[in-house]
Amino acid sequence: MTTAASGRNASWIGWAVLEWTARLAVALLFIYTGYTKVMDPATFIKEVRSYELMPLALSNFTALVLPWVEIIAGLLLIASVWRREARILLALMLVVFIVAKAAGHGGDCGCVPTYSFLKPLFEGWMGFVTNAVLLLLLGVETFLERLRRKPAPEALPDIKQEPASA
Repeated sequence: MTTAASGRNASWIGWAVLEWTARLAVALLFIYTGYTKVMDPATFIKEVRSYELMPLALSNFTALVLPWVEIIAGLLLIASVWRREARILLALMLVVFIVAKAAGHGGDCGCVPTYSFLKPLFEGWMGFVTNAVLLLLLGVETFLERLRRKPAPEALPDIKQEPASA
């Protein structure tokens, strides 16, 4: 193997590690936050209701379903099963969370329980930043996956053109 080829392979390995790290960070965070909500549904229902964005029945339904969606989407992202769909779903959730934060919802976001070591990441303006960073990580992961799937220039077939006949 030539030095250039081994350098390129090391570069690809580095990008693959970065892609995997971004994917794992987002997925594990959603799995963790979903799990904490599943374990204490009554508290999460109160937090969803505090947003006052939807009727009571829809708030209750959302509070019971959303944690499972977070867990399943996180697991799909890690397992690389329906990865594109999981990314889209997680990105849509993050956009909604960012908009809710930007709209100035003053109460507890309900992202994590009060006893969680991650609580400071979701309080006040930091919650806005955290969600934006998670959205950026999803974008990085998507970009790197597409970049990695492109064939290397050496792998492309050599197409020779015939001289044009006059």
